[in-house]
Amino acid sequence: MLEDMTLCYRRLFGRWATGVAVILGEDADQVVGLTVNSLTSASLNPLLLLFCARNESRSAAAVLRSRRFSVNVLAAHRENIARYFSGARDRNVKLGCVRGEGFVWLAGANAVFRCEVEAAYPGGDHRIILGRVVDMMGPEECDRPLLYHNGRYTHLEQQTLVDLRQGEDVGDPNSGVVIGDDSVLVVDTTATPVMARALIGHIRQVTDKPIRHIVLSHYHAVRVLGASAYKSEGCEHILASRGTYELIVERGAQDMQSEIERFPRLFQAVESIPGLTWPNLTFDTEITLRLGKLEVNIMHLGPGHTRGDTVVWLPQQRILFSGDLVEYQAAAYTGDAQLQEWPATLDQLRALKPEKLVPGRGPALENPDRVSAAFDYTTDFVTTLFACARESVAAKKTLKETFQYTRTKMDPKFGGVFIYEHCLPFDVSRAYDEASGIKGPRIWTAQRDREMWASLQG
Repeated sequence: MLEDMTLCYRRLFGRWATGVAVILGEDADQVVGLTVNSLTSASLNPLLLLFCARNESRSAAAVLRSRRFSVNVLAAHRENIARYFSGARDRNVKLGCVRGEGFVWLAGANAVFRCEVEAAYPGGDHRIILGRVVDMMGPEECDRPLLYHNGRYTHLEQQTLVDLRQGEDVGDPNSGVVIGDDSVLVVDTTATPVMARALIGHIRQVTDKPIRHIVLSHYHAVRVLGASAYKSEGCEHILASRGTYELIVERGAQDMQSEIERFPRLFQAVESIPGLTWPNLTFDTEITLRLGKLEVNIMHLGPGHTRGDTVVWLPQQRILFSGDLVEYQAAAYTGDAQLQEWPATLDQLRALKPEKLVPGRGPALENPDRVSAAFDYTTDFVTTLFACARESVAAKKTLKETFQYTRTKMDPKFGGVFIYEHCLPFDVSRAYDEASGIKGPRIWTAQRDREMWASLQG
């Protein structure tokens, strides 16, 4: 009966969420420490705090002998420190200890309290250690706190596990970041390794977990050519659908050259690109990863923006990373699209009922109404474009005439959105091809670009 009560007590009390701190002291010039979540402010006058430690804790015994200790309140990205001082002594963990005035503490903690032992009291199988605060320090703005809840480390959700990188312009492509319990996943790497290093810098402000997984939402160079920068960050897997892999084989080199020549601003430090990005893990329709307890579904639900489009779905959080399958207040680039199938793929995505969505460009959509509006917007863009092309082909219009006709339908609705003028010539060209019976998109090259412009301007 007592054992049942103890287990029930631990289970129910585990629902009480707390912060996490590391108690540090010295024993014969050696740093000793223990991780605690039983930290309490006990008094403001005088300044007193207390923590609890197991009776058999040797680190707590050393603190009591030395009569001095520091309390280091941990940020979310310091989970490895918490695990180190709770028994998982990974030699690769860099502690960053600082010594001074008879104390030792952690650099970079959200808060540090340097204390002298005031008293210690028995508390069943634990000791209650009361400390008098003699000094304290901390940054002006703290990082997200590390939390302990239900028997595991966690943290406050920041955009619910989504870190959205926006480029210099809202029309620049997005990259998504998913932070799991044990590692990080990046959706689309940016255009060059130098640009990827900037994204990695943002990630390292939040977590020091290894970036083990990269997902390519499709094959376009502006999304994938930064991948080599992640090798030194622990990258093990570059994932893509089989369709995306086949497109890289078929047209990756031509696409790389074409995109760089069309829009050099998006390829900062282009000379840092070592070559094409090749996935080392491919799938047909779906693969599921677990970043600790976080489930990540990587899915190819159908063609649209390309024939190999991949989305990343977090079912527990109901967050969708759509790549360029979904846009909102930005033009949809359709130069390599499967326009007829695209709306059905959007219906598949809508059926997931995402509550938040990171589109191909622009801000994250953070409520279901905005997500629904993005699906409606993209569907309208794609269907209006393709309808114009089909009507024009049926009327035996030229490409130039089709372009002019499409503008009369598209400009009033979409003329003011980001990258519309850049995308529309390529969009109409592909729509005209597909309406003419060319099922597979033709490969874009510098020569084909010139031919298209000659047709539109001739």
